[in-house]
Amino acid sequence: MSAQIIEFPMDRVKPVNASLIRTTRQAAYIAQTTPRVNYLKVTMFWLLVIGLIYAMFSSTVGFAQSAQATNTLPAASQAGNFKYVTVMQGDTMWSIAARYAPDRDSWSFISDVLALNNLDDSVISPGQRLALPKN
Repeated sequence: MSAQIIEFPMDRVKPVNASLIRTTRQAAYIAQTTPRVNYLKVTMFWLLVIGLIYAMFSSTVGFAQSAQATNTLPAASQAGNFKYVTVMQGDTMWSIAARYAPDRDSWSFISDVLALNNLDDSVISPGQRLALPKN
């Protein structure tokens, strides 16, 4: 095999733009000097921070919702002026209010029953004993 010389006309070759060389060097320098971010460490850090904030907030709210003594019991419980009834199948707070306090506002009667029995909501079950304020 013999080497063959290929001639290329030099008038067709354009010189390299100097600004292109400079920007390429600058980009290489920036890539070398810029610290690499470990995204897994950053993500874990922020998850930990958010978890700690959530734990602090939820424990604060939990303490704020703990049992609190109030003086909002109805007058019937303070004077011992109440009677006990047993909840039957199909009874609701509304039916009990209609049966035992027909002349009274149902909302206020149910509110008094809830406060008198220290209930959080109006869900009752058969066999449950309720103290009802007398009219």
